[in-house]
Amino acid sequence: MLPEIYSLPFSIPGAYQGFATVNGIALINATELTLEFEVKDNLFGLLKSVIHKVQIPIYELCEVNLNTNWFSTKLIIQTRSMETISQIPENSAGKIKLAIARQHREIAQQFVSILKLNMAETKLNSLNSVT
Repeated sequence: MLPEIYSLPFSIPGAYQGFATVNGIALINATELTLEFEVKDNLFGLLKSVIHKVQIPIYELCEVNLNTNWFSTKLIIQTRSMETISQIPENSAGKIKLAIARQHREIAQQFVSILKLNMAETKLNSLNSVT
């Protein structure tokens, strides 16, 4: 039996022109992708923001890819609207790039597969409701 919620740790290094790092967890269920994160300064490491939570409905996701090479793994998420991810640092034109640690690569592959499955099911359900 599969768990109902899947999670994947991520970071966004070099946020705010290199003055901060974002660390968080991506969570998915059948209806939404949730990004919980905090921002920590790179200068002294003492300042942390409150925990932010951004909920992205599955139907707002346009494309999800996992780019892996020898040195890095990036989860790239493209949304239909820029407003959907406007609260996430380093977003650009509705796209965010989340860095995934090497030890979480296998989890990331499963995470993306499940997310793409949820996206396909949502699309199929919307087509069925139209007819």
